Amino acid sequence: MFVRDGFRSVVFAGLFALLVIPAAAQQIKRTPFDVSNYVIDAAISPAERKLTATADVTFTPLEDTRAVAFELNGSLKIDTITRLDKTIVMTPTVTTPATKAAPKPAPAATPSSLITFVQDQTNSSDLGPHVRIDLGENVVKGTPITLRFKYSGVLDGPAGGPLLNKRLAYVGENNGYLMYAARWFPFHDYAADLATSDISISLPAGLQLVGYSDAATSAMGGKTRFVQSTPALPGNFAYGKYLPRTPASASRNCSSLPSPVATP
Repeated sequence: MFVRDGFRSVVFAGLFALLVIPAAAQQIKRTPFDVSNYVIDAAISPAERKLTATADVTFTPLEDTRAVAFELNGSLKIDTITRLDKTIVMTPTVTTPATKAAPKPAPAATPSSLITFVQDQTNSSDLGPHVRIDLGENVVKGTPITLRFKYSGVLDGPAGGPLLNKRLAYVGENNGYLMYAARWFPFHDYAADLATSDISISLPAGLQLVGYSDAATSAMGGKTRFVQSTPALPGNFAYGKYLPRTPASASRNCSSLPSPVATP
């Protein structure tokens, strides 16, 4: 399903927004890595203005490392991160925007908690809101790793995003949108690290979700699946009270932006 006209303009605006980083921000040394695939299962709760998601992220370190850092919207709090090939749940340490305190090391490792992560939900570093993950062992470059992130949070304003005065993700009662630039899922290397994706999003009845997919999409039980088999910048969606409309000239997987239904 292709999204055109107004929605496409919003997508481009979100993708190419300039990111302002405070000059005094602390510099963080980061291990380079390449994300190859995302598998995301997300649920939007308009009444609560909340996003709840599970994201499986497959990536490959480009140098030997024990730790990696992903960017993530500061309004979203990570509950657990699991390294799927190790089946170890990581221990969280969170820095909230209210305290602006420096992240503290997680407790000493135990047999049931061999891997830890530190989430900084503030803009205290040049990376902005992010999560730094201890993989629990030194990983040789070129070794594929898959991490499962479980997280949730309220998205109804610019707080937590990369721009203090621009709302790049919004969960509203009658409409909303999720933009790649909002960092609503863990990623790094803004606008440069392309990846394939398989994203499913659940919505309450009466709301229509639009986004891009290589294959035909269909809503089953309130959940719509979008697949991108060619590496790209994923994660741009919008929803509202729309009426589907397919032009006669549209290709097999292409439709125009549905016509909105007037709401009070």
